[in-house]
Amino acid sequence: MKINQVIQADGVVQGTIGNGNSASVEAQVTCVNGVPTGNISGTAEVFSGGPDTRRFTFSSNSALIVATLRNLQSLGALFDNVTVQEDEFTPITGCRATIDATRLNSNQWIGSFNVTCPDGLQLFFYGTFSGQILVNRQVFCQPLL
Repeated sequence: MKINQVIQADGVVQGTIGNGNSASVEAQVTCVNGVPTGNISGTAEVFSGGPDTRRFTFSSNSALIVATLRNLQSLGALFDNVTVQEDEFTPITGCRATIDATRLNSNQWIGSFNVTCPDGLQLFFYGTFSGQILVNRQVFCQPLL
């Protein structure tokens, strides 16, 4: 996904981070008539203490909460129905993901993303990401409770 190609979204972010463990993430969010929509996907490589690195991919098209601040170029979102795949193992479903990103400059943002699954798997990355964020409109939306 190239950020300058996704102009209809309220917010778009993509980035990578690595300090021993590494990850890449991209998300696109929009509020349509007060209903959150969007997607998140990415990869993570985590050193597990043994000789091998665990490799994961994750994705969801189910945004639950979407928030953007245009003047700060900041984005936050919660996603449901995240599927996580570790190498050749059976996919884990029913996970949740969050992302929080605020622009530092044209090629960096600071924030975090987290994927949490019912089986106890948790992927968490925080820090300065190489990548871009673009917020076109300030919004806040979530489903009615």
